[in-house]
Order: sequence, then C-alpha cells, then structure tokens
Amino acid sequence: MVGMSDEAIDQFLSGLGAAVREFLRESDGEQRRRDSLMEAGEAHLERCDRTRHPLVDCEMAISSTRERLAVDSATRFRNAAREFVSWWADAAAVALAAAAEGARVTSVRLGAGNPALPMDEKEVAQLPEVDRQTRQMVELAAWLGPTPAHGGPERDDLMAEALGLASRSGLLIHREGGDVKVIDDPWPEARRRRLWGEFWTEHRIPRLPSPNELADLLAGAAPDTVERVHSGAMAVGRAVRAELRVEELNSQAEDWTREDAEEFDRLCDQVDGLTGLLAAYAGLLTESLPEVRAATRRRVRAGAGAGANAGAGAGVSAGVGDEFRGRSRP
Repeated sequence: MVGMSDEAIDQFLSGLGAAVREFLRESDGEQRRRDSLMEAGEAHLERCDRTRHPLVDCEMAISSTRERLAVDSATRFRNAAREFVSWWADAAAVALAAAAEGARVTSVRLGAGNPALPMDEKEVAQLPEVDRQTRQMVELAAWLGPTPAHGGPERDDLMAEALGLASRSGLLIHREGGDVKVIDDPWPEARRRRLWGEFWTEHRIPRLPSPNELADLLAGAAPDTVERVHSGAMAVGRAVRAELRVEELNSQAEDWTREDAEEFDRLCDQVDGLTGLLAAYAGLLTESLPEVRAATRRRVRAGAGAGANAGAGAGVSAGVGDEFRGRSRP
C-alpha cells in the first residue's frame, strides 16, 4: 500500500469539497422545488370546483403527481447529500490524523466513504479489520443457524441474529452446501457501517475525533485555527444532541406542553442543519491540514535536534522513524 503525497491529498480533499458543495446546492434546489409544488397543490385545493368529482379533475391529478415525485426526489437528494458530506468529513479527519502523526494514508482509505462505488476484494482488505470477536460471533451464529435439512424456531432466530450482526458490521454470510463463509461486504453502506458503526447507523454521520483526540491532533496549530475547528465540532455535536432530544419528545407518552412544542420546532431546525454543519466542519478540517503538517515537522526536527545534542549519532534517524512507526490510524 503506497501512501498519497500531501499534494495529492490536498487536491483530493479540495476537489471533493467543491463537488460536495455543488451537490448541496442541487439538493437545496430540490427542497425548494418540493416546497413550491406543495404550495401550488394547496392553492389548487382552495380554488378547485367543489361540484366536480375529484376523479375527473385532471389538473389535480397532475399536481398531486408532481408533488409526490418532488417529495421523493428531495428526500433522495437529502439522503445522498448526507452520504457525500460524510465521506468528505471522514476523509478530512483521516488525513488530519495522518498529518498529526507523520503517517501516510492510502487512496483506498480516503475513498472508503465513497457512496457511489463498491470496492474489490483487495481494496476492502486494506480497510480497518472488523473486530475478530464480532466476526467469530457471526460465523458461529450462521453455522448454528438453519440449513435446508435442519430448521426450527431456535435456528431461525440464530440466523436472524447472525444476519443482523453481519449487516451492522459490514459483513456478508455465504453458505455453500454445509460450509459457512463470512466475507467483507464491498458495498458503500456496508463500508460505512464497518468504519463508523453506531455513529452512522443511529445518526447518519461518520465517526469523528472526540474533543480530546481533536486537541491532540491540533497540537501546535495556531490558536484561532484550533478554536474554529473546535467550534465546528461542537456545532455538529449540538445538532446530534438535538436529534436525540427530538426522538425523546416523539416517544414520550404525556401530552406535549406549549414549551415542548416550541422546543420541538427549535430542535428540528437544528437537526435540519446537521448536513450543512458537517460540511462546514469537514471544510475546517481540510483547511487546518497545512498547519498540522507544519507542527508535526517542527516536533520531528525538535526531536532530532535533541537526539543529536545528546550524542545519539546514528540512532537519531532511527528514533525519529520509531516515533511514528505503526501509529497510522484507520
């Protein structure tokens, strides 16, 4: 696996960011078209001839069909936009971690979040491995599950459990005769689940650096850069917490108070903005890369100088290499 150069990474992230922003504009246009057609449909209902049977109202039929198609298109664009923004945020975070550790990152890893293309077997093998215990649990449940000759409720439950765990972990179960084989699923949704886990399945965002991890990654960067990136991360976090609160309100058994309704509307606005906030955060991570690389080079030079002053001699370069060897993040 050959790592990408800094220039190649910057070109990729810059191109990805530009493409994602353009797609977001297209998605916003679809949302506006949906709203416009819904308003037109409501206006038609208000002025339609009440004496005419709806089945012979051709204008209403066309209007409702346009509205239905627009709603479907807007939803598809919104979901796809989140997938592309998540790819950008993940790739920027991975590149930042590599820059902070003086490590290389491969094109396969940066492209792992691509929502449009599958990977081949060799490419999937380069991704961070699925936890061994998880893979073993899937294999065991699948092996104990039903076969054409032996079924029953208990075996059906085991197979359902195996399939569910495999799906959540980015794995596929292949059964050939009496043999069970668990393989890596190469398709985009499976890769996202494999890489991002519950962050993706529950919130539809990638796994991003925690506040403590972010502080370590940005060590040595300018204070205003650290503040901007931290603020971007906090904005994403607030939107995710708003989403959780919306779910709580939707599931509560008691009738809503006026305050609950006002809070719900306010939180929904935050949730609706999550994709845009995630895109802004990905842009901040991308912009911080040069500073993080410069800080890493300063640390390496300082370490090399200290080793030389201590009389390390030939051991200096080895010590610098050891500092980063084997520490590249997934």
